[in-house]
Parts: sequence; structure tokens; C-alpha cells
Amino acid sequence: MGIEDTDSTEWTLNGLNSLVGNWRFAVVFYLAAFAFPQLSFLTIAVGVMAVLETVMHLVGFNVGLSSWYNPGLITVLMLPAVSLCYFIPALSAGTHTALDYVLGFARVVLSCWFVFRSPSYLWIGSKREYSFTHNKVMRSRRYIEACQERKAAKRGAGR
Repeated sequence: MGIEDTDSTEWTLNGLNSLVGNWRFAVVFYLAAFAFPQLSFLTIAVGVMAVLETVMHLVGFNVGLSSWYNPGLITVLMLPAVSLCYFIPALSAGTHTALDYVLGFARVVLSCWFVFRSPSYLWIGSKREYSFTHNKVMRSRRYIEACQERKAAKRGAGR
């Protein structure tokens, strides 16, 4: 995507695939686990995703933004508590097999790819009429500048 480029018409991310991606994830990923709780790997995947999202929002985005806050942080702070409430009893009961955990991790990877990197995501992202406005892009100015600085440092180190 080249986040260091402020011309959002060149990005594979736009308002439409952001909306569609998040709704797809909610429906395909989360609702499936609620609809079929007897399939352990579905609920394991939700817990794994909660932990990954927490790390991403608490560490990844904050380091990238050089900030203590980022969009989604407040919501993601609830995820570890929910995951722990699920995982502690489930692990102590020994009701999950190793295959459940392997399938749960695989579901996270495949779901993330399908929702945020698949050909349909890229096709929706090619719709330039849904590109972010310059004002919306500039809300992420600090993150974009940090990416530009890292890219420049890598180029300088490679000489």
C-alpha cells in the first residue's frame, strides 16, 4: 500500500473496502463462532484474534504513531478480559485438542487474508471514487511521517 504516500488514490485501502472488510470480518469470523460454539476451533480463533488485536493496538500502532493512543484502543482494551474469561476455564477443562488450536490459528490467518488481502479486497480497493479525502489522510500524518522516515533511513543504510 505504500502508506508513506499521502495520495490515497494510490492505496489499496479506501472507505469502501474498509467498511466491507470490517463487516465481512464481523459476519464471517465472529458470528460463525457464536452460531456454532460447539466447533471449538471457531471460538479459539476468536480468542487468538483478540490477543493479536490487543498486541497490534497496544504495541504496533502506538510504536508506529509514537503515541499512547490510536483509533480502536479503547475497544481493544476489553478484548483480553473477554479472552481470559473464555480461555482460563477452557484450558483447565482440557476440552480442546491440539488440532482445535491449529485450526483456530489457521482460521485467523485465512480470515485476515480473505478479508484484508484477497483479490476481492484489492478489487474493492481499486474503486478510486471511495478513496479517503485529503483531510482524512492527514489525520494519520504522524504515522505517515514515521513511515517516510523509516523508509528514508533504510535507503540511507543501504548505500
